[in-house]
Amino acid sequence: MPFKTKLLPTIKKFWFNRLNHTILHSRQQTIEAPNNIVQSRLIPVVQSQAAYGYVDPFGMYRRVEYVADVDGYRATVHSNEPGMTSNGAANAAYFVEVPPPAIVAQGLAYLKPVQKD
Repeated sequence: MPFKTKLLPTIKKFWFNRLNHTILHSRQQTIEAPNNIVQSRLIPVVQSQAAYGYVDPFGMYRRVEYVADVDGYRATVHSNEPGMTSNGAANAAYFVEVPPPAIVAQGLAYLKPVQKD
C-alpha cells in the first residue's frame, strides 16, 4: 500500500494601500497552496488571486485583477487611461472608460501649437 497523506491547504492573504505624494497605489493578494504528498513526492497545487492598481490626482486609474492557477494566467484590466483600448492584448479582458476631463484637457493643451514671435 503506497504512502498517501494530504496536508491542509495553506492560505496567505495580504493587502496594502500607499499614498505616494498624490498617487494612490494598492495591492491585494490571496494565495492558496494545498500540498499533497503522494508516494513520498511533494506535489504543490497553487492558486493565486490578486489585484493591483493606482489612482492619480486627476482621477485617472488602472486596476488589474488576475487569477493564476492550473488553468493558466487570466487577467482583467479596468482603466480610464487615454489611449487604452479593449483589444484584448495579452489575452486579457479590458474594460475601458472615458478619461477624466482634466486628463483630456491636459492632453489637448499639449497638442496646441506654440506661437513664436
